[in-house]
Amino acid sequence: AHVPGLEVKWTIHTNMDPEPWYTEGEYFHFDGTSIPDLVPPGTETPVLPGKRLPPSVLRYCLQFRNDVVVWMGVVRFWGERTILIGPEDFFACPECTATGVREPPGVCVPAPCPGAEFRWRIGDKV
Repeated sequence: AHVPGLEVKWTIHTNMDPEPWYTEGEYFHFDGTSIPDLVPPGTETPVLPGKRLPPSVLRYCLQFRNDVVVWMGVVRFWGERTILIGPEDFFACPECTATGVREPPGVCVPAPCPGAEFRWRIGDKV
C-alpha cells in the first residue's frame, strides 16, 4: 500500500542549548517544495525575548512507519529551511526545505526533553 504524504528525509537537529549539541528524531526535516502554502504568506511570527523564529503553523497529522500508523497528534511546521539541520552542517540534507516537530515540543535545558528523541525516523510519512 502507498501512504501519501510528506517523507521524513533527515532527523538530526542542532541545539541552541548547552550539550548535547544535537538531537536525533526530535525534529524532522523534509522537502516542502510539494506543499507551497504549508505556512501561508502573512502567518504571524512568534515573538520570544531574544529569539527570531520564522512563521509556523499547527496541523493535526498521522505519522506512518512502514505503512502503519505509529502516532497521531499535532505537529508544528516551519515552511523554510533552518540553519539548525545538524549536526552543525548547513549542507546536510540539501533537499530539506522545511521542518516539523510534535507539539508541544517541550523546552528543556539541556535538550532534549525526556522521551523527545527518536520519535521520527528517516522514511516516516506524515
